[in-house]
Amino acid sequence: MSTGFSSSPPKSPNLLSTIHSTSHIYKNYTKIPIRSSEKEDLEKSSSALPSKLNHRKIELNLATLNVNRADIADIRLSLSRYRWDIVGLTETKLLNENNIGNDIITSGVFSDNTKYYRGVALLMSQRAKQSLKGVIRTSERVLAARFKGSPFNLLVIVAYAPQKDASQELKEQFSIDLEKTISSKKFNEKLFILGDFNCSVGEGNQSYEDCMGPYGHGEMNDRGKLFLELIRRNNLFISNTIFKVHQRHRYTWENHNHNFKENRKQLDYVLIPQDMKKAVVFSRAYPGALQSSDHCMVITTIKSQRIIRDRKISNQKRLNLEKALDEDTQKTYQSKLTENLLPLDAKKQRNRS
Repeated sequence: MSTGFSSSPPKSPNLLSTIHSTSHIYKNYTKIPIRSSEKEDLEKSSSALPSKLNHRKIELNLATLNVNRADIADIRLSLSRYRWDIVGLTETKLLNENNIGNDIITSGVFSDNTKYYRGVALLMSQRAKQSLKGVIRTSERVLAARFKGSPFNLLVIVAYAPQKDASQELKEQFSIDLEKTISSKKFNEKLFILGDFNCSVGEGNQSYEDCMGPYGHGEMNDRGKLFLELIRRNNLFISNTIFKVHQRHRYTWENHNHNFKENRKQLDYVLIPQDMKKAVVFSRAYPGALQSSDHCMVITTIKSQRIIRDRKISNQKRLNLEKALDEDTQKTYQSKLTENLLPLDAKKQRNRS
């Protein structure tokens, strides 16, 4: 039985090549900048700071958050505390496309003039918006966008999987839509998937070392197994299972009704290409990022200085060595070689005389 996962503007700047300064001082690795007053005090005593804090490095920050029908103004206010480039928003039922701004891409089915039936969205920083190449609105649960980058372009997908009690038809349709969108990836693009997949992959990665790290949360369920098979087929990796962080920075959903047996689960993930695992410098969940949501935001930070560059394909034509065995080709080559060497011989004789 299936459970939801089956067996640009011209001269736009590069998203990955734009210098993104990380010289801000951070508190306790939360990626939240210190207040300006505190920062001024620290700058006065810069001699006591490690030199690496002053380095400028190129970063790409990908995030996902189930906003649980929150208002876009509340979302912007909450996210202003964090550093991000692209945020995948899920369950965006209250987003009105007419007044949400040009830095957000939405996809959903209208149930009336102001509300989406379900809805997903991509919120972009200024440099991400300038690097946008195209948008793919597959369904109210799957959305994709293409970004110009260096040394590769990006295909970023936002997905919102149906819950476990959803109809079988809805689960199968989500699986079809997601696979269809993934298949649209071009050869020069890296695939990233952000979203709420409503499944648990559990703690530990036995038999799935190529798909996830050992630091998940809870226990794997049936949908989690099928989700990992999807990840394996597309050479992806769950970035928010790489680092050994506290349990409160692993789970992404918390049920405030304590009558339930399981009050915390890991349901939201940031998927990256397998060959970029070493480029991830930090990834975890941030509880309380949006007070009106029962989900935590997940942020993954990638340093492009450590990104494995794709091997460049040479445009030089290959030599056909089989022609060298042909007698006519040998005669033609010998005659042309003789013609080119005659002027050189004549010049040598004039020099000797």
